[in-house]
Amino acid sequence: MLSTLVACLGFAASLANAAAVPSLETRSAGKKGLAYNDVNLCSQFTSGDISWAYNWNMEPQSRVQGREYVPMLWGPKMFSEWSKNANTAIKSGAKNLLGFNEPDLHEQSNMSPAAAAAAWREHMEPFVGKARLGAPAVTNSGTPGQGLDWLRSFLGQCSGCTIDFVPVHWYEPNGDVEYFKKHMAEAYKVGGGRKIWLTEFGVPGASPEKQAEFIKTVTPWMDAQDWIERYSYFGVFENWLLQGGRLNFAGKTYNN
Repeated sequence: MLSTLVACLGFAASLANAAAVPSLETRSAGKKGLAYNDVNLCSQFTSGDISWAYNWNMEPQSRVQGREYVPMLWGPKMFSEWSKNANTAIKSGAKNLLGFNEPDLHEQSNMSPAAAAAAWREHMEPFVGKARLGAPAVTNSGTPGQGLDWLRSFLGQCSGCTIDFVPVHWYEPNGDVEYFKKHMAEAYKVGGGRKIWLTEFGVPGASPEKQAEFIKTVTPWMDAQDWIERYSYFGVFENWLLQGGRLNFAGKTYNN
């Protein structure tokens, strides 16, 4: 989606600046997470409901204090380094691993369901029993072959694979709450009743006030659904949760 392009701009910097995975402290309370590139900006988020963080990478730039770091196998460019980094993260306390980032989009990890299933068996299945495994995260595109259609095909191709939870993404410029709820329920159904992680969501192009209104509406709803296990708003970035490097109205709302 449009917003994920912003994340990718910082992706190369994340790789270049990544440090060895440190000892991790985790919080058990709260579903809320942080999606970030610059770890220094995360210190402004002090809510006890924020229990985890990720940066589309295999290792953190440095520790997000008090939150579980969740490594991601973004796509093919990470395959050669994944096993080493994932094992290091697990030894340091990581309990969950995220699969490929938007493989249904050409601009992102760009994998067919069959190719993704083969890669899953090679790179993710070895971690069964060591950490919980999150399926490839798809967009909310309604184009045939994308979004939940891609996920449905992948799950069919990867029959017998170990998939503990299903991450998805959702963006919509009007902040349509009913569409949001309907899509989440459909993702849960397509995922075969596995827990859902909403690892990216947002209202692109909206003012901080409108984003805050959306956050204030949907986060209590997600907190009340036992089948939604975790979520993270997109993201710790300018014009999303930040303005001038500080929390804007949306960021302050998310931090409550």
